[in-house]
Amino acid sequence: MTQDCSGANEYPEVPRRHFAQFAEIFGGCGQGATESFYPFTVEVSSRLPVLTFLPAGYEPEYAYPLVIFFPGRGDDERRLRRWAPQLSRRNYICLGLRGPQAVAGPQVLYHWGHGADQWLLVEDYVFTALAELMRTRRIHPHRVFLVGVREGAEAAYRLALSFPERFAGVVALNGHLPTPCPLLRLSAVRRLPAFIGHGIANPYVPLSYARQAYRYFYTAGAPVVWHTYATTHRLHPHMFRDVNQWLMSCCAASGARIEASRRPV
Repeated sequence: MTQDCSGANEYPEVPRRHFAQFAEIFGGCGQGATESFYPFTVEVSSRLPVLTFLPAGYEPEYAYPLVIFFPGRGDDERRLRRWAPQLSRRNYICLGLRGPQAVAGPQVLYHWGHGADQWLLVEDYVFTALAELMRTRRIHPHRVFLVGVREGAEAAYRLALSFPERFAGVVALNGHLPTPCPLLRLSAVRRLPAFIGHGIANPYVPLSYARQAYRYFYTAGAPVVWHTYATTHRLHPHMFRDVNQWLMSCCAASGARIEASRRPV
């Protein structure tokens, strides 16, 4: 599926009857409640920070979808304070991570690093943070999504393709596939939805890299969605709007599958 999101094509507003039909996507809608953030740390080979976003009208007994953000080089977990509300103030619990590798300079910059040892550290970081969050918050186990921005897309792709059965979908914004790419486990990857959004004038990651990622998932038989935007390497204002719509459709589809599996044969 190809979509030009330069601004001319708007998603229609979702009818309220769909909100009622898939109410579990949104969680509680307490009147007057506002979203909140809180930090915690996880111990892997070192102490690494995590920032959590709780949506407005948070309902402790509801199993929320979870969105895990992987920021690009130079950004960190604090970027979640901007991204999570842009995605949705009510629909999801979100986690913000940061690359575990630090580059010294006038200002410390973080990135995701390279090499097998580094990726094992990233895996431990993500799964430890996920386990800690699920210990204290109700998270829907079949609705955990990864969102990678710029360099963070490489980390999100690698984790999703290495553990496709653990995640409900992967989003890459202005990023590219990891090199080398994890070996495909086709039976599992075919069930891994992917959303690829890319700026048509990105000077750092050309549009051809996003097309390559699209072909990678399409050839594997995975349900992949491809969007282009009138922007450079910067995030287009419509990107998170479109990701939110896609996440809701994934949650609705998974809900329908669960209901179908419960029906007597």
